Amino acid sequence: MTSCHAKLKTDKQKNDKRPNIISDYNLGVDRIKSSRYAMLMLHLIADMCINSSFILMSH
Repeated sequence: MTSCHAKLKTDKQKNDKRPNIISDYNLGVDRIKSSRYAMLMLHLIADMCINSSFILMSH
């Protein structure tokens, strides 16, 4: 009887027992978190610019 599932690949150099797919997933999650931080900063800077321009135009 044979199995159609491939053997999980692990990183032998790091002595890491986790499959490579888990490491790839963790790298992707880090990118998502950093892009959320960048979008938050963009919104805060845009809000500050809008408020500052309103104050300048009202005086």
